[in-house]
Amino acid sequence: HLADFGEDLRVTAGSYLSWTLEFLGSPESAERVSTETLATARRLKHPFSLGYALTFGALLQCRLQQPKRARALAAEAIRLADGHGFHLWGIGGRVARGWVNAAQGQLSGVSEISQCVDAINAAMSGVTLRVLTMLADAQVRTRQFDEADETIRRALSTGKALDDHHLEAELLCLRGQALLGQWLGNTPAATKSFERALTISSQQQATSIVRQVQLAQVAMMTKASHGF
Repeated sequence: HLADFGEDLRVTAGSYLSWTLEFLGSPESAERVSTETLATARRLKHPFSLGYALTFGALLQCRLQQPKRARALAAEAIRLADGHGFHLWGIGGRVARGWVNAAQGQLSGVSEISQCVDAINAAMSGVTLRVLTMLADAQVRTRQFDEADETIRRALSTGKALDDHHLEAELLCLRGQALLGQWLGNTPAATKSFERALTISSQQQATSIVRQVQLAQVAMMTKASHGF
């Protein structure tokens, strides 16, 4: 398989399985599979497969809200990618690193992900939606709400064009957060966005997104009760 396709099937399948498990609301299983997949990739001593596992692992840790682990895996992915000329894995590593920096309030993280949007669009446009979603998340975290709203519009349009709806609920949740960040008077519109996100995520059995939406709704009600 390595000779025919340039990557190991166990690493590819394990990487996607970890993401699927997280999406369905099994973070512990997702992390276990990711760890096992990374161990398999290291044993193979096949750089491209290792880059696959590192990049998927770093992005998974972002979704699991584990910035320290995400940063370590992203740094290793970037070093490997730069050393072997693996452009795609270099982009993925930098997206994860940018998200970690944004999660810590650094605007440079947003800039790095923004640059990755253009790079991934040229390298593999089919996954641009994933990077746009992480950019919107980073913009919300750094209180760039107007910019986040524009990114979300672009991402939803991209998803519609691709007929790819697996991130739609997450984007609608982020839209609700961005609306509230812009002005508390946007609460009705934000509520509508959260409700739509909850409907879609429930239909998709995307338990991780259901939880994310529910937390955002609680935060909205808390903010409204305090009048800010």
